[in-house]
Amino acid sequence: MPLIRAAALMCFTDVVGELGGDAVGLLQREGITTALLDDPDVSVDFDAFAAVLEHAAVTLDRPDLGRVLARRQGIEVFGALGAVAMTAPTLGAGLGMVRRYLPSFTDAMEVDLDEGPTVSRFWFRTLQSGGSPHAQAMELILVRTLTTVQQTVGHGYRPLAVLVPHTPRAGLDSYSVDLGPQVRFGQGVAGLLMRTADLARELSGDAEVHRVVQAYLEDRGQRADEGLADVVRRILERTLTAEPSLATVARHLDLHPRTVQRRLAKHGTTVAELLDEVRCSLADRYLRETDLSFGQIAGLLGYSEQSVLTRASARWFGATPTAVREAALG
Repeated sequence: MPLIRAAALMCFTDVVGELGGDAVGLLQREGITTALLDDPDVSVDFDAFAAVLEHAAVTLDRPDLGRVLARRQGIEVFGALGAVAMTAPTLGAGLGMVRRYLPSFTDAMEVDLDEGPTVSRFWFRTLQSGGSPHAQAMELILVRTLTTVQQTVGHGYRPLAVLVPHTPRAGLDSYSVDLGPQVRFGQGVAGLLMRTADLARELSGDAEVHRVVQAYLEDRGQRADEGLADVVRRILERTLTAEPSLATVARHLDLHPRTVQRRLAKHGTTVAELLDEVRCSLADRYLRETDLSFGQIAGLLGYSEQSVLTRASARWFGATPTAVREAALG
């Protein structure tokens, strides 16, 4: 289940109340309690978060609700992610920190920085496919991102353009107020188009604070993914005769494939490598401890032909299946 920090709903009850709405009812409709919002470090379901904003925007007749909420929030919404970005030595390094540690804020999105000779694009998008609309959520995060960049390099900073993934949900003038005059809609991604030279802008961050926060995020990420490789191995072993793939693993974990890839990469492995390990371990046991035919073993490992097992055996054990079995028999 993709998650996001509950802090992303900071000030929601206040804003909705001021607009005459029932914040508690809107939250409960999506299974979110106000108690969750009291601890900004807990996470909530991303789809529920997005649905709350969408429904509130319709109920209150405020198609700009996401941006209204963003204006009331502060950098603390992003937690340690915001701190490590703002204390980086340069703007480019700060955006790199966001790319690296985004899962500490949400694992429902991907982010990247495309650097060009003169123009660069910092962008993000949800990893959801065909689900409920996320326009309000994306506008909230986009405004907070732009505001954070401006707080970091100077409040007068304007990117070349601000990218909005969808069509306008409110009057164009309101977008200009929140995002500046150069807003491009229907881009498929949210983000900032900026001069590449801007990435070299020095920030006034504290190097020691940056080091401590980065160490915290590294440790948190390692603990969060502790045991993930073992879980993936078990999934692959159960699906060997069906479809042992990244897509299958992601479906069992209820994560986007890119999220699985990113988390495994932190531990220096991939689904393909883990699949090979599982097959090697099982092949060793089947060859040494059973009298199954080589064709049966190939099938149990998910191979369509026995010849594939023969080639794999040579790579794993430096010997044919026959030689491995004979060696085990003494």
